[in-house]
Amino acid sequence: MAAPAVIFLAGLFVLPVGQFLLGSLFDPAFTLKHYERLAESRAFLVVIENTVRISATVTLASLLLGYPVAFRITTFNPRLAALTLLALVLSVWISLLVRNYAWMVLLGREGLLSAGLLRFGLIDQKQSFLYNEFAVILAMTHVLLPFMVIPIVAAMRSIDPSLIRAAEGMGARPLAVLRRVVFPLSLPGAATGCVLVFILALGFFVTPAIIGGRGQIMVAMLIEGEVNEQLNWGYAAAYATTLLVLTLAIFAVFHRRFGMQRLWGGATK
Repeated sequence: MAAPAVIFLAGLFVLPVGQFLLGSLFDPAFTLKHYERLAESRAFLVVIENTVRISATVTLASLLLGYPVAFRITTFNPRLAALTLLALVLSVWISLLVRNYAWMVLLGREGLLSAGLLRFGLIDQKQSFLYNEFAVILAMTHVLLPFMVIPIVAAMRSIDPSLIRAAEGMGARPLAVLRRVVFPLSLPGAATGCVLVFILALGFFVTPAIIGGRGQIMVAMLIEGEVNEQLNWGYAAAYATTLLVLTLAIFAVFHRRFGMQRLWGGATK
């Protein structure tokens, strides 16, 4: 029964993407010139560093914000928990452009943040908080936070309540129960959320392009520039292949370390 979906994905996704990536090696004959140029490019190393740093920061911020939210959701009654998760899912449905332009309104020179700081005397005059790394991280965290919360909630819900009751019965305080029981057992969910957020952040384009400045260029922006401005598809394919290999390597490390298949009920070794 999975055959139609597999054929659909292979025909409309795998084959076009594979053909594009092979363009980094065949131009038109087999060549490594694109990768040689990429290896010699200091700009590419800087962009890779920016991409990884911003993605890692967004992942950490999402984890620090999302874990307490996920834990609180699991303490709600079923109806309130369902409504809260529905609100999280609905937030993902809102257009990415709309959310980014909303941040431009909030962080702009005439925005609410500037007006609020000026009102409380924290700044002397109105100023813009856009076009910097802080704005990019803030907006990306807002967009990707649901992808952190939902896997953690799923992992916490799979914890056997009798373990928590046993810890409480042996005199453990709530903080000790959280630290010694809930957190270790929810670690696969946190790892899954970190992988989702980090991988999605690696390929982000719209937010850094709209809210970031010249110093916040990410790999996806380089790929777009090579395709639409330089018309150098081979070099863009080399960028994309490098990003894909980096993404797969990070996923493999997390999967091997945390056994994320446990979150979805798979067998573990």
